[in-house]
Amino acid sequence: MANSFTPLAASSIVAGRGSLDFLGTFTGRRVAVIHGGPDVLPEKTGQRLISLVEGAGGKCMFTSPVLHEPFFSDIRRISGEIENYGPDLLVAVGGGAVIDTAKGAHRILVQGSCHIHVCRGIA
Repeated sequence: MANSFTPLAASSIVAGRGSLDFLGTFTGRRVAVIHGGPDVLPEKTGQRLISLVEGAGGKCMFTSPVLHEPFFSDIRRISGEIENYGPDLLVAVGGGAVIDTAKGAHRILVQGSCHIHVCRGIA
């Protein structure tokens, strides 16, 4: 039976200690950072991220923070913030809500829309 959905997969996922250092390998890239606010992305870490990206000849922008589980309006807002920037790379710094928002924003940026179907099961 064929899948009735389109999988959304990143071409590369880097996680864990040392992940930020990996950004220095992307020479000349425009990086958009989706984050969970100052509790998740302290100023010192944000400055280090900027230093790594700019040190590799790139540019960096930060979205407004994702502070709760995202609604469709949050995903659209974040994708709108980064659309004109034209990033080569999306970086999600935070937990599940931030990562879900980044995946949704990616889908909108690549495909122009984000159709999500809600499935409800009967227990």
